[in-house]
Amino acid sequence: MCPDYLTYVSSAPGCVDMLGVSRSSSGITKTKQSEVASIRKGNMQKLFEYTSEDVAAAKTVEDLKQICDRCRSAGVTWEGVWDGQTLNLPCIPTADGAKANIPGVAAPSCS
Repeated sequence: MCPDYLTYVSSAPGCVDMLGVSRSSSGITKTKQSEVASIRKGNMQKLFEYTSEDVAAAKTVEDLKQICDRCRSAGVTWEGVWDGQTLNLPCIPTADGAKANIPGVAAPSCS
């Protein structure tokens, strides 16, 4: 649901870093349990706004690049999405529920 080691907060909605895993000085900052209730959408220093629902809804390379760029700026990794250096999503869901290669991304066939 969230990038590696982040915690989902339904009231925001989004993901927060309660362990201090962000590896970027400009990334998201560690959130204390006592701060969770006060976190609001748009607080880019505390909230990672993308979830696995956004990844599944991505329709283009640009959609996925935006998510990966946010991972990079937040200083987080995301298993199967962003390893800290490379976009790891060679396939996108199609309207019929199958998977297809992302146009313009060299990857093994999704068929």
